Amino acid sequence: MLAIPAFMLLASLVMLSEGSRSMAQVLFLGAVGLAVLLCGPFLPIYTPERARVYRAVKWITMVGLVGMAFGSNVYLASSLFSACMWPMIWIEWTRVTLRRKLPVARWPKQLYL
Repeated sequence: MLAIPAFMLLASLVMLSEGSRSMAQVLFLGAVGLAVLLCGPFLPIYTPERARVYRAVKWITMVGLVGMAFGSNVYLASSLFSACMWPMIWIEWTRVTLRRKLPVARWPKQLYL
């Protein structure tokens, strides 16, 4: 799974060298987004402070990537933007409610992410 972002980055470099700038940009954005999401379980995130930093980086990256994917039309396509962000918001809200109910000592690794 960790090789997918690397292959996407390599493919974006190939597309850029062939002159397809828009396709290279899409592949690069996808590689960055997948790298942030797929590398999370392998990072040493075992404290609430590290988890907060990772979640902040994850949300900044995801909102930025979706915003960059829509470009200057992000306001015109706000319904599509919200539809793209809704699954991430739903999962994060579920994790927030579980974090509130459990003491930190009983958190499984998925709650740190």
